[in-house]
Amino acid sequence: MSAPSTDLDAALDALAAYGLAGSRHALPERPLADADFARLLESVASERLVGLLGAAIADGAWPVTNDQRVAAAALQVDVATASVLLERLLLGVVDRFAADGIGARVLKGPAVAHLDYGDPAWRSFGDLDLLVRGDDVERAIAALMGLGGHRDVPELRRNFDRRFGKGATIEMPGDLEVDLHRTLVTGPLGVTVRPDDLFATASTFALGGRRLDALGTEERFVHACVHAALSPDAPRAAVRDVAQLATAPALDFDRTLELARGWHARAAVARAIEGSWRVLALPDHAVSQWARGYRPDASERRALDAYFGGDRSYTRRAVATLRVIPGARAKVAFARSLLFPGREYLAAQRVRRFDHVRRGAAHLRRGGAR
Repeated sequence: MSAPSTDLDAALDALAAYGLAGSRHALPERPLADADFARLLESVASERLVGLLGAAIADGAWPVTNDQRVAAAALQVDVATASVLLERLLLGVVDRFAADGIGARVLKGPAVAHLDYGDPAWRSFGDLDLLVRGDDVERAIAALMGLGGHRDVPELRRNFDRRFGKGATIEMPGDLEVDLHRTLVTGPLGVTVRPDDLFATASTFALGGRRLDALGTEERFVHACVHAALSPDAPRAAVRDVAQLATAPALDFDRTLELARGWHARAAVARAIEGSWRVLALPDHAVSQWARGYRPDASERRALDAYFGGDRSYTRRAVATLRVIPGARAKVAFARSLLFPGREYLAAQRVRRFDHVRRGAAHLRRGGAR
C-alpha cells in the first residue's frame, strides 16, 4: 500500500538529513505514491541527493516498491557515470596543471565527497571546481583550452581575472564544465577572503591512484558555509555539507572562527549554520549555539546586504566590492574595468561601448547612493 500524497520539500529535507544523528525529520514509513516518487526523482538529481536516496533505500530506511527501486537504481547509475566522467576529467586537468607548474586545490563536490562523507557516492556533483592562484589564472585557462575547453564569456578586461574576478567557467568536451576559481565567491567577500590563505594548508584525497589537494578542513568548512549562505540556488547537498563538516571530529571550530574573522565571513558562517540546522531539523550543538548567538558587526552587515538587500543586482554587489578593495589605485582599476571592458567582452555581450558606459555609470551612481 502506498503512502498518501506527500510534501516534496519535507521529503527532500528529510532525505538531506539522512545519516545525521538526531534529526527530527522522519522518512516515509511506506512507499510513496508512484506520482510522488516520480516527482521526488526529478528533484533529487538537481539537489545532489541521489546518493543519499540510494543509501536510504539500500538500508531499508526508505521503503519503495519494486518499480521504484528500479527507477532509483537507474538514476544512481546515471549519476555515478557522470561522476566518473568528471573525475576522469579532474585527473587529466590536475596532471596538465602539474606539467605546467600550476598549483591547484579541488573545491566543493569531489573534495567534500571524498574527504567528508563515509561513502563518496553519498555526495554527487555536476561540475568541477578548482582553485588556482591569481597569477596562474591566465595559464590555467590556457591549459584548459589546450584540453579542448572553451570560454563563452571573455575576461571583462585584461588582468581583471587575476586581480579581481572570482574566476572563469570553461566548457569542456562531453558537456562537462570546469569552474576555475581565484577566490571563493563574487562580491565583497571575494575580496576579504584572502586567496593566499587558501593555499596555506591542504587536505589530500586519493583518486585514480593519485593524491589530490583540497582545501584544509577549516577552509573547506568556511567555503561550504559561504556557498550555502550566499547562493540563492544552492542545492540541499550544500546545506548538508555544512552540517556534515560542522559535526565532524576533525573540525577545529576555534580555528574556523579565526579564519572567518580574518576574512570578514563570520556572518556568512553563522547564517549557513543556522540555515542548515533549520532545514535538517538537527539537535542543538556547540556550533549551532554559537551561530544563534552571533551578532555581525556593521561591516559584515553591509557585506551581506550586497548579496541579499535591495534588488540583489550585479551593480549593487560591484559597488559593495569597490568599497572593500584596498588602495585607491586598485579601486580605480576595478571601476575602470566595469565601465570600460575589453572589445572581446563587449562583442560577446553584443553591446556597444557607449551604451555600456552610459548604463554602467548610471548603475554605479544609483548603487553608490544606497
